Amino acid sequence: VTGTYGKDIIRVRLMVNGKIVKPGFLDGNGQYRVPGARGWFTAKDKVEVVGYTQEGKEIHVKVPILTKKI
Repeated sequence: VTGTYGKDIIRVRLMVNGKIVKPGFLDGNGQYRVPGARGWFTAKDKVEVVGYTQEGKEIHVKVPILTKKI
């Protein structure tokens, strides 16, 4: 899972169905990644990346689940 974050975000975490499952990493240039997320969710799950500000405010972003058709 990868994406971008704003200047107020100090950390991100992956949330699946309301439960934090993995921490993410910020690169300092506005990009984040949550490595090894494959297998933690399915197309039916509610997946979000939660960003946290210095003040502890949570910012939830829904993650679109892309599936490949064969």
